[in-house]
Amino acid sequence: MFISRRFLGLFAASTLCILASPHLRSAAASSDECADGVAVGAWKLPMTSGGHGAFIGRMIDPDGRRVSLRIRAELTDEPGPCLTCVQGSIHGFIDDGQGGPPRYAVEGTYEGPMSGTGHFDLRVVPLRGGTTIGEFHGEFDSPRALGFRGRFRADWRIC
Repeated sequence: MFISRRFLGLFAASTLCILASPHLRSAAASSDECADGVAVGAWKLPMTSGGHGAFIGRMIDPDGRRVSLRIRAELTDEPGPCLTCVQGSIHGFIDDGQGGPPRYAVEGTYEGPMSGTGHFDLRVVPLRGGTTIGEFHGEFDSPRALGFRGRFRADWRIC
């Protein structure tokens, strides 16, 4: 049986493309699967040392390619060496905002002066733990006063 060089060349090239395509697709998918945007919402600092506060907000994709997600978290005041500061830890979840189960967990810290303004940093992790798949960096304005709810704004990215 006669097999031409042209056929062997095409066969080899197509075989390489088939074998390489899963790797090419996964690399392309990883960049397409990343999302970023802004998050805004309500922020309530803990009222006492060791107390608890909370924040809740919407994660917005400015390109409108993805549905808006909700972030909810508990703030826990953690006294530190700065007596004129607010500081603590953050633990919470990201969900679809429609009553569905959480999609991701978030954890991080917040800090700022006693005036109630400051910044926070969060890392996004899978619900069962593991490596960081995203992050939030934001600012809040929430004086420690009864009945007062402040606001937050953050930039986020999840891959």
